[in-house]
Amino acid sequence: MKLYGLILTIVSFSMVSNLVWNYAIHMKELLQMIHKMVLEILGLEDHYNSHMESIDYSMRFTKYYNDLSETGTKVVMPSHKDPNYLSIIGQHNIGGLEIETSNGEWISTTPIKNSFTVLLGEAFMAWTNKRFQAPCHRVKIDGSEERYSIVFSTIPSFTNDVINPPKELVDEEHPLLFKSFKYYDYVNFRFSDEGEKHKDTLQFYCGA
Repeated sequence: MKLYGLILTIVSFSMVSNLVWNYAIHMKELLQMIHKMVLEILGLEDHYNSHMESIDYSMRFTKYYNDLSETGTKVVMPSHKDPNYLSIIGQHNIGGLEIETSNGEWISTTPIKNSFTVLLGEAFMAWTNKRFQAPCHRVKIDGSEERYSIVFSTIPSFTNDVINPPKELVDEEHPLLFKSFKYYDYVNFRFSDEGEKHKDTLQFYCGA
């Protein structure tokens, strides 16, 4: 009986592993497509291959929950910007992700079947010389809910993590807004005690 239970566990783990692997493959393809769209919009199609060769991918599973003894909605993930290039967020049945607009209004992203939310991070904002903005976002749920999501992201590779906009994006009309910086050095600073003190950490860290 114990052996039978072990076999079932191994089979179940294998099925889950295959499911996660297939999900990651599709998300990777989707993010590559989005990166290509961004570069095409900027007229940087010639940079696509070198750009994609400089990135890695990450995936994490998240669970947010509130104190069940509390009532009403509560912010369980404070307002922040992602430091990476791009993220695809797949929400389960429970929403809660809110995006801050340019005028300071918070809008909710309602989970829709077979749809995802794409967020641009600070690294891509700096790489595009702020042609694209990294939005502030947060997670807000009520006291009776648990929220699950999958976040699949593109990040600079460890061996090629210098963030510097292409020369085509810097001119008299669009002066350089961020000095060249190493992504992982910035991430270490951003989540340090000193980095947490600043509302706009990237601007403080490498603003031109």
